[in-house]
Amino acid sequence: MSDAASRFELLRHGDFLLWTDGHGITMTMVTAAAAAGFVPGCALRLGSGSAGASSRCVVGMRSRRGRAAGNGVVVSRRVGGQNRVGHRLGAEASPGAAAKSVREDEDTFFEAVAIVLKEMFDEDKIARVLAAWHLAQKGTVYEKNWDPSGQNGEEFWQRCGSFIEGLDARPFHDPNGGNFPWVHELEQNWETIRDELRRSYSDNSHVVKRGVNVWVPAVKDVALEYGPDWRTLVLQDRVWEPTNSKLFSKTTKIVKDAKVPSVEVFFARQGPQTGIKPHTDNCNFIMTAHLALDAPPNQSWIKVGGEQRFWENGKALVFDTSFTHSTFNESSTDTRYVLLIRFWHPQLMPVERKALQFIFDAVENPALVERELKVWSAKQTRRTASDLFK
Repeated sequence: MSDAASRFELLRHGDFLLWTDGHGITMTMVTAAAAAGFVPGCALRLGSGSAGASSRCVVGMRSRRGRAAGNGVVVSRRVGGQNRVGHRLGAEASPGAAAKSVREDEDTFFEAVAIVLKEMFDEDKIARVLAAWHLAQKGTVYEKNWDPSGQNGEEFWQRCGSFIEGLDARPFHDPNGGNFPWVHELEQNWETIRDELRRSYSDNSHVVKRGVNVWVPAVKDVALEYGPDWRTLVLQDRVWEPTNSKLFSKTTKIVKDAKVPSVEVFFARQGPQTGIKPHTDNCNFIMTAHLALDAPPNQSWIKVGGEQRFWENGKALVFDTSFTHSTFNESSTDTRYVLLIRFWHPQLMPVERKALQFIFDAVENPALVERELKVWSAKQTRRTASDLFK
């Protein structure tokens, strides 16, 4: 071990080594291969104050094609961009100053998150989340074709780069079937929601001036599928947007009072003669509901997994966007408006939701991982000291 390395305490976890100054002030992870010479530039920094080269963690998937998985197939696909559509699991690190590969940096981050998850939660209770995280680390995508004709038509594919085992999978779910008790509350109050939205039309300049990101287009990574005429007004994006929630206080209260297990809530606008191209949101544990507010009757529709349904004002559609889906508004004059809600799959346990939420937060802010690793390191140090005196 080099002189530089000797100033640090070494902790081992699997194939990775954690370096700390012994006071929990800095935390860096390096691969075992790099540990012998401890080159600071080879380390992934998970926040400020560590010794390694800085790396930026963003959402993405590495590519790998080929192996079978259950009744589906794991294939390759690179999915870049924000973690806003589909809530994909994954981390893609930008290269640091040293000649360490992106692959090693990614693996370091994945391993760090896995350590923290096991420390924060009962490992047995989050086994499915850990399995999904490891699949994301390998860059795998689960695919299954549900074409009843057996012809493997493109519109019948279910594709999940972020995949939790054992969740009920079907294109459309019965909104009144018992798994979604909150749907009834939304439908009962749909006119209140519609009227609040309509009032914003008449005072659009006020809403645009006071609101945050009012009627913005799709994020860059999905703009091609969603098209230039698809617009959203966000109320919740994992956390409630305070300004827009106040501007649409009645809608926000209805959703909260109904106890919707929401991750995102926003109004979605689709202009006449426009649509969304076939695509998948790449995730099976976040589902989607649309409450139709202003929909041209028998003219605006959504197709999921080969099944087409029309929006009806005051009625909700619940569906799984890991299936290939598309939309179109056939009206030549009228715009379609829906309240769009993305929510946790009802078969996820509460602890699994919390673990997945931590992953989303960690991908956006790796400093959270560093903070939790310091806690873990301190515990490991105390355990080591205790063992020495046994």
